[in-house]
Amino acid sequence: MDTGRSEVGIVCDKDIERLSALSGTTHPVTQTNETATKDAIRHFADGIGDSNPLWRDEHYASATQYGCLIAPPTFLYAIASPQSGIIESVPGLVRYDAGCEWEWFRTIKVNDVFTATNTFEELVTKRAEPIGQRLFLQSGRIAYCNQRNELVGIYRWSVIRSERSSERKEFSVEELGKLRYKYTSEELADIDQAYAEEEVRGANPRYWDDVEIGEVIRPVVKGPLTHADMVAFVVGTGMMGKAHSLSPVKNGRLSFWQDQETGVKEPGDGIHFVDKVARGVAGIPFAINLGAQRVCWLSHMMTNWMGDDGFLKGLRARFKKVSYLGDTTWCRGKVTEKYVKDGFHLVECEVWCEDQRHEVNTTGQVTIILPARR
Repeated sequence: MDTGRSEVGIVCDKDIERLSALSGTTHPVTQTNETATKDAIRHFADGIGDSNPLWRDEHYASATQYGCLIAPPTFLYAIASPQSGIIESVPGLVRYDAGCEWEWFRTIKVNDVFTATNTFEELVTKRAEPIGQRLFLQSGRIAYCNQRNELVGIYRWSVIRSERSSERKEFSVEELGKLRYKYTSEELADIDQAYAEEEVRGANPRYWDDVEIGEVIRPVVKGPLTHADMVAFVVGTGMMGKAHSLSPVKNGRLSFWQDQETGVKEPGDGIHFVDKVARGVAGIPFAINLGAQRVCWLSHMMTNWMGDDGFLKGLRARFKKVSYLGDTTWCRGKVTEKYVKDGFHLVECEVWCEDQRHEVNTTGQVTIILPARR
């Protein structure tokens, strides 16, 4: 019977009607940062493992066309995270990123000041399980404007939220042992070599004229992913919210998951750090990374490739499967098209992420503006 009130992890019909009625409405976003300070930019670059001097070295950046430090395009994640969707008002739902689409219009320069607004576009009930568990596809967009009221970027987001089932798969020690990946010394050596051979094109222009269809993008590797890597990303983006008395779990405004052994309540963010939270909340064996991380890593690969004079215009990604802590992500790509439009010389690339098992977990497309020879 529908009581008209949502329980933790369960959505009532009246809440669906209420949230659906919000389609097309725009709301302010609680921002992690307002200003792209040099420290905030550096922390973000550290969090995604990006050594590009454009984001770090004031002397280097001042000699470029920008005349100052600039930020990686995906730094806008550190301004306002897409994590705060309107359906958050229904507590306890399990959240999965389905995909996203970034579009950039201007370069992010040091000390730019931002405002962000979130427009809720649609809420669709995808399917109903016999046990009552439902899936909801939520979509929207965040617009980021600078202090001159110029539109810098738009983030179109799509997430799947599911009601929490009381039935959770139990994993035996033997099963977990088989699922946990064990690297060979050769695999670890290959990863080390890829780190050593990473190339930032930098001041050497990549001209549109020289790009060939089918050209392979130099891969970027991330991993094996550790807790320290996750913490660095969280520090750089501020995605994981607040601690202690400021935490919605600690102050009683939200109850998400409770450890039956200790009685301690955990926020849903624990799914990215603690295996038993991942098992208890989502029924998966291990903690997982964030889809946003993979998007940032793909952007890192492309800014390495395009050089200082390129402009990342668009990045579209679809998340095919989860990626666990301990996994290694290889970001790969190839050029699929080049053309001229509205006076801009554009290159389209197919990009993807695959793990150490050679399984693709993310697919996408990238649009880049490159300089042309005169």
